[in-house]
Amino acid sequence: MTRINIVKSITLSIATIAVLSFGTAARAAHTMGFTYEAPGDPIFTWAQNAGSTKVPYVIINAPNNGNLCSGDTGYIPTSSWSPPLSSWTALSASLHSHGIKVICYVDSAFTNRPLWQVENDMSQYLLDGFTVDGFFVDDIAWGWSATSGDGSGLSHGTWYTNLYNFVHTTIPSWNNPKYSTSPTEIINPGGIGDVSNWMNVCNLDVDFEGPYNTFTGVGGTVFHGYTSWSPSGTWATSFPASRFINLVTNVSSTSTVDSIFAGATGKNAGYLYVTNVSCDWQAGFNTYGTDPSTSIWNEEIAKS
Repeated sequence: MTRINIVKSITLSIATIAVLSFGTAARAAHTMGFTYEAPGDPIFTWAQNAGSTKVPYVIINAPNNGNLCSGDTGYIPTSSWSPPLSSWTALSASLHSHGIKVICYVDSAFTNRPLWQVENDMSQYLLDGFTVDGFFVDDIAWGWSATSGDGSGLSHGTWYTNLYNFVHTTIPSWNNPKYSTSPTEIINPGGIGDVSNWMNVCNLDVDFEGPYNTFTGVGGTVFHGYTSWSPSGTWATSFPASRFINLVTNVSSTSTVDSIFAGATGKNAGYLYVTNVSCDWQAGFNTYGTDPSTSIWNEEIAKS
C-alpha cells in the first residue's frame, strides 16, 4: 500500500470513528417509561411504538399501589380490579414481547413495613400471572446504617440487602417462567444516598426526582430543581451513567426537554423521564398517574 493510500485509509478510519462517536453521544440517555396508569392508557402504546431501544423499561403499578397482599393496609382483591386482572397480565406480556422490561412497583415505606410484606407483594405479581422483569422499590429509607422502622432491629443497609437477595436469588430459584432470569431492581431514594453501598442493593438508582426549576408548592414545601442539582463531587460520579435515572417534572417546553437530554452526560444520567405534569402533590397533581403531553413525550423519544 502506498503512503498516500495509507494516509487515506487512516483518515477514513478516523472519520468513521468520529461518526460513530457522534452517533453515540447524540443519544446520551434513554427514556424510562415511568407511569402509574392502568392498561389501556396511551402511554403504554406510545412506549411500544417507540420500541425497546428508546424505552428499555416500563414501570407497572398495580391498582392497589403495588399489588398488596390480603391483610395489608389498602388491599384490594383482584376480583375488584378495574380494568380486570386479565388486562394487567396481558399488558405485562405485551410489553415484554416488544422487548421492553416490565418493572413492577412495590412500596418499601422507608422500611416502616415489615420486609416480608414487601417480599409478598413481589411474589403476588407472579402469583397473579404478571410477566415480571424486575421491581421498582419506592420510598427508600435514608441512612445506610440507621435502624429500620419495622421493629426488626435491622439496619437499612441489611434490610435492603435482604430484599435485593430475594429479588436476585430467592425468586429465581422458583423457576417461574414469567420471571426474568436476569431481574432488574430499581430503587428510588429520590436523591443521592449517604454512601455508595446503596449501589450494592440495586441495578438502577433514581438519584434525582423533582421539578426542572425550584419552586414552593401550595403547602409550603420547597421542591428543589434539576437546574441547580448536580452529582459532581459525590460518590455517584464513580459509577457509570447507565446505573442512574433522573425523573424531571414541571417541564413546560420541548426546548427544555432538548436541554435536559443534552445535559444528561453532565448529570451522569443514563435514563430520563421528563413530564410537564407538576410534582406538587399537595396541589392535587397525580404526577405519574397523568401522562405527559404528547409533545413532551414525542420530544423525549426523539432525543432518546
